[in-house]
Amino acid sequence: MAQNEKNQEAMHRQAAAAASNDPNSTETAELPDMVGMPLDDADDIADGAGFMWVIDEDATGQGRAQVQIGSDWRVCSQDPAPGTERVEVLVTLSVVKQEETCP
Repeated sequence: MAQNEKNQEAMHRQAAAAASNDPNSTETAELPDMVGMPLDDADDIADGAGFMWVIDEDATGQGRAQVQIGSDWRVCSQDPAPGTERVEVLVTLSVVKQEETCP
């Protein structure tokens, strides 16, 4: 298993544990539509909105690590979709390099 996959797996476990520690939490925030944004901007926006667990994944399935320097990566999709969500939800941003087409 690649290091990036191990890191994502660990993040998934931590997010699940955090959410289950307080299943009655009612703290919510508005998750914006981040599709088309540079990855660094999308990460900042999700963090700023209060979401605790934001991970990035290579939308091409190649498992490439995202190095967030400037605007090298662009968001193709997000899970969950935009809307009101618990702040403990795991937000996954699927990305490609700026010059690539989203799958």
